[in-house]
Amino acid sequence: METNELDLFRSPAPKWDPAAKVQLIDQNWTHITISPNARRFADAVCALHPDCGLDLAEVFRLNERSLAEGELTLPGVDRPLSFSVNLTDLELGKGFGVRIVVHDAEDRVGEASCLFDEPFVIEVDGTSYLFLIVEHDHMTPHDYADEPINRPVCPVCREDSIEGDMLEVQGNMAFQPVRCLGCDSTWVDTYVLRGYQHLDPTGGVAVE
Repeated sequence: METNELDLFRSPAPKWDPAAKVQLIDQNWTHITISPNARRFADAVCALHPDCGLDLAEVFRLNERSLAEGELTLPGVDRPLSFSVNLTDLELGKGFGVRIVVHDAEDRVGEASCLFDEPFVIEVDGTSYLFLIVEHDHMTPHDYADEPINRPVCPVCREDSIEGDMLEVQGNMAFQPVRCLGCDSTWVDTYVLRGYQHLDPTGGVAVE
């Protein structure tokens, strides 16, 4: 079985176009967006079993950078707010998820922990606001020209129609059996959980 070494963080997160703040679902939601690269990192960690023994501090190398952070505007709140999104070890055996914290200029005003793609509520000044984290991959034409496309492909037939099995974790390494749907070849992808050094936390923007 061939081993294909992959680095989750070999390319930086895509840049953001400030004009890409769009309404995604409806006016009753506040959407916090993260870059595809940040989501890819988070998915790799969140797929791990809660009893795998993974030490988040070891994986992140004690680095306090966030998956996303930025300014936040909420209806009815007239003072500046900011937010940050970090990975966390959820309780009740749910594995790893995300922790969202909302700050004003003086202190923390609200927070929540949840799984990705799971709506959550944060209360600010006595009002509950419904949030959802979504991936936003909008890039400028210049970014498309400069950003290489790193997509897993079959090492035998070079097709990208592949599927992966459950990840197995050993320390800060993760191994995933993979099968090509085209030629039926199999191999193992090796993931090195190296941390946040290539993530751009300013890529996350709040979208009302």
